[in-house]
Amino acid sequence: MKPKQIFILSIILIVLAGLVIWKNYRPSPVVGYEESVRLNARFDSKLVTEIRIGKSGAEVLLKKEQDGWRVPARRNAGADNGKVAQLLEVLSSLRGEIRSEREDLLPDYDIGNDNALQIALSASDKPLFELVIGLNRPDSRGIFFRLKESSVVYFSNDQLLAHIGLYGNIKTEVPKADFWLDLRLVDLNIEQVTSFSLIQMKNGKEIRVFDFQKSGDSAAVPVWKSEVLGEDFKVDGSKIKTYLRKFQYERAKEILDPAMQYGFEAPDFKLLINEGEAERIILFKKHDTKTGDHAVSVLGHPEVKLMSAAGASAFQVDSSFFQQEEAKTA
Repeated sequence: MKPKQIFILSIILIVLAGLVIWKNYRPSPVVGYEESVRLNARFDSKLVTEIRIGKSGAEVLLKKEQDGWRVPARRNAGADNGKVAQLLEVLSSLRGEIRSEREDLLPDYDIGNDNALQIALSASDKPLFELVIGLNRPDSRGIFFRLKESSVVYFSNDQLLAHIGLYGNIKTEVPKADFWLDLRLVDLNIEQVTSFSLIQMKNGKEIRVFDFQKSGDSAAVPVWKSEVLGEDFKVDGSKIKTYLRKFQYERAKEILDPAMQYGFEAPDFKLLINEGEAERIILFKKHDTKTGDHAVSVLGHPEVKLMSAAGASAFQVDSSFFQQEEAKTA
């Protein structure tokens, strides 16, 4: 065979080999790379009673009970219902760009059923929604994911991982139960508060440090008045809000064992709050004499929370804190 014929034959063989490789490895012609589509999955958030978030044997379980979501692994403490609602909203509207429809390519995304990060929603043990998230990520923001029963892989820049408390390397980071804990003392709607008071225990006697009552039914600017005998000053409504907002941003350090004795029968101080028809009684008892941390319990609720010394002292103010400035200097 002449050299020219050998050269031509070699070219033909290279072209044929290239066609075979392209045919075997090219993505499916029905796959899109730009258009964002919604996942072909629907669930009713109101029906969800259980959420499981897990990877490689590490799993976080959230369960819905009559009074809201709870974290069984943390002494069945209350979960942050706001975080749960946000996650369900994100999952129900999840969108992405299709990256692959081939099952044999799932290992490329590290998105198999055995090793990937999974989020499963169910209602009374009936599966409603199961999402698989690949451990291989295209960048620090994007993720690959698919429905568990499907091999269609999607890509999205949506901050889904932040909604389950994962911010680092998902190959090494595992879901944490503590992320879901509601560490507020109470879930308080400050606009609905009609009265609140602080009672300090001194020599076995209760002393009312302050006691405020809201007057007016539906006034745009409510008027507050001190109910402590002998006190007659103008109450600064903005300072009332400042104080009540502490219940929204002050957080406990952790959940304590409710089976232990903390001495709540003789608290150091307690807060009484009327919110609409509900009355909240919050008991504080010093738990650690070195740090000044307090054990805190809401009467009628099982959780006991540990509040830092600074957090506890934030609620211990006297009535002068609420006095209008001009009244102080008069």
